[in-house]
Amino acid sequence: MTRDVVVRRCLDALRTGLPELAVDNPDDPAVALVGAWATVVDMLDFYRDRIAAEGYVATAVEERSALELGRAVGAEPVPAIGASVLLSFTAGQVPEVVVAAGTAVHSIPGPDGTTQVFETAAELRARPERNSVPLRQRRPQRPSGVVTGLRVRETTLRAGDFVLVRVGSSAYPRVLSGVHTGQPEPGVTTLGWVEPVTVPADAGVEVHVFRVRTALFGHNAPDWTAMPAAVKSDYGGADAADWPGLDVVASTDPADDGPAVELAGDHPSIGVGSWLLLRAPGKTDVLRKVLAVRTSAAAGFAVSGPVTQAVIEGGADPFDGFTRRTTTALAQSEQLTLADEPDTAEIAGPVLDLAEPVPFTPGAPVIVVGRDTGGELLAQHGIVAAATGSTLALTAPLASGIVQASGTVLGNVVAATAGETVAEVLGSGDGSATHQRFPVRRAVVGHVPAATGDGFRSTLDVRVDDVSWAQVPEMLSAGPADRVFRVRVEADGTAVVWFGDGVHGARLTTGTGNVVAVYRTAAGRAANVGAGTLRLLPISPLGVTGVDNPVPATGGTDRRPVDLARIPYAAGVLDRVVSPADHLAFALAFAGVRTAALTVFGKGTRPVVHLDVVPVGGAGRVVDDLRAALRAVRSPEGDLDVQQCQEVEFEVSLEIVLEKPGDTRVTTAVSSAVRDTFGADGRAIAEPVALSQIVAVAQRVPGVAAVRPTALHRHGAAVAVAQVLDALPARLGLSGVVAAQLLVVHEIVVREVPG
Repeated sequence: MTRDVVVRRCLDALRTGLPELAVDNPDDPAVALVGAWATVVDMLDFYRDRIAAEGYVATAVEERSALELGRAVGAEPVPAIGASVLLSFTAGQVPEVVVAAGTAVHSIPGPDGTTQVFETAAELRARPERNSVPLRQRRPQRPSGVVTGLRVRETTLRAGDFVLVRVGSSAYPRVLSGVHTGQPEPGVTTLGWVEPVTVPADAGVEVHVFRVRTALFGHNAPDWTAMPAAVKSDYGGADAADWPGLDVVASTDPADDGPAVELAGDHPSIGVGSWLLLRAPGKTDVLRKVLAVRTSAAAGFAVSGPVTQAVIEGGADPFDGFTRRTTTALAQSEQLTLADEPDTAEIAGPVLDLAEPVPFTPGAPVIVVGRDTGGELLAQHGIVAAATGSTLALTAPLASGIVQASGTVLGNVVAATAGETVAEVLGSGDGSATHQRFPVRRAVVGHVPAATGDGFRSTLDVRVDDVSWAQVPEMLSAGPADRVFRVRVEADGTAVVWFGDGVHGARLTTGTGNVVAVYRTAAGRAANVGAGTLRLLPISPLGVTGVDNPVPATGGTDRRPVDLARIPYAAGVLDRVVSPADHLAFALAFAGVRTAALTVFGKGTRPVVHLDVVPVGGAGRVVDDLRAALRAVRSPEGDLDVQQCQEVEFEVSLEIVLEKPGDTRVTTAVSSAVRDTFGADGRAIAEPVALSQIVAVAQRVPGVAAVRPTALHRHGAAVAVAQVLDALPARLGLSGVVAAQLLVVHEIVVREVPG
């Protein structure tokens, strides 16, 4: 009740009970006394309402109230969670190096930064051959389409030489128009010709060079018309226009498997199985395979000399119109080796081709580093499924983008989490005392991501008389001999260790300083260090020459008080997941998850429950931990699919008119306001971006008189002024469920213009 209501009610009662009292006189002492107590009642009523409001989730505003309301249903504040990272160690020239679990690695701090400490989460057996394993850099040359040249292994050729390009069963003689040795790289010769060759996709291509270029025997016979009549008569061709038989290019012999061609000169290097090409002006080239080769001396047509008889396959019919005088023979074909080419394709699928066989251990993490087609350095990690020879199979495909020729596999990789291990004496046990409790004073206890119902686990290890006791969420289910303890985190982040009373949980044994805590210090979001910063080894293991983190540390979050909006989710799940709504509630209550969205696909006997997740602070192991935790508590009915949202970036440009021209602080404030509103931490899954929303955010900044948008488009798309950018929800694709999109701002350009 308000003060006026209390005064009015009291004075009304006084008029009836004490009519002689001057209740209508405000100067009367009795009236003043009533007013004073009415003020007290008003204040008490106010605080009673406030106290009552703190007992309800919908109206509580104090952090302590939220803390106690959450504890009533088992929801505790989410502690600071240490970042996770993969470290790549470099082993020296020794057979094997053992990097023990708990090996510390320090970061190189940036400007105004502090050194972050990470410790390895498992033992690593590093081997020098796994330091840096290049992927297969080159692939066989696969020409296709219209081809006017090929790259071959370095060879001695020059322009004007004849080559034979074979595509499947077809052959194409070509004259080289250009020969470039050592281009585009040493050991490679680039051949070029003018007339193109059409090569179908996936067709086999061969290139042969003819090392011998010669004429046929008789090509240099004297002019028939200048011969004496006696000579003509001797050759039986007095009325002939030229030497009889000079137009017979190929002779046949029943003893041979085909016609024989007489090549001028001695050419013993012509091999059986090589190609012979005969060319004559105005005639179609004849290409035949050589079946036999004979060298001898010949006389005829008034000339003599050595000849090489090449027996070729097929008949003599195609030689009609050829003459010995005009035919050119190309022989002694030699197949050239096509040079491998850089493999510029992006890595696709879970199988990696290594440049050399290297043993990898199944289940071990690896990091693949390389550059994309734009030259940007990328690093992606995976888990080894199997390794056979030079083939490395991962459990899942990489995110791709890495060009095969630039890729390298780092194999000496181990996981690490942020925080430094410390030991602290909590106190002394007293066997006669119940519910002993000790605060952890030296530092805030760190937590690391885990596939638990909360999404994290404590690093606290409490030892009594050097015997480790187990941490439990509550003591009610513990027996009198159970060596257990529970931890309660206060509002300031201090952890208090509670022990049992001999009924629910064992009492401590009596001793001096016999209660010791070993734990990792809390790191939080500051430990999300960038790639290439974890390089310092305070104590280097013997044989290790270096360490690095090719991928950034992720997943580190600061302590988060009990979120009143999330308490109903924690109360609704209670470590069991049955319905699709339970899946969403479990995900929203999971540490490291900023927001999540649920989609159910299929109405058959096995529907697919799909969750899109946005981790706090970007990518990390949250998605994998959430998936594992859900599978441990969910019903086996139906399939589960958990994916991180696909971030889709957009760009925006604004022109603003300022109330005070030239005030750069306002321009900066506009950029910050747009980035805060449309950054990853402020967006909902599959939420579209409207141009009017951006203008409204900019217009609300103090000092802005007017706003005119000049661009709104997806990153990498053509510049445009879109009214709305849509974000796609989760959907079914050809290979499964495609994650929903999360529209986030990539670049903001704010430019002041005169009003």
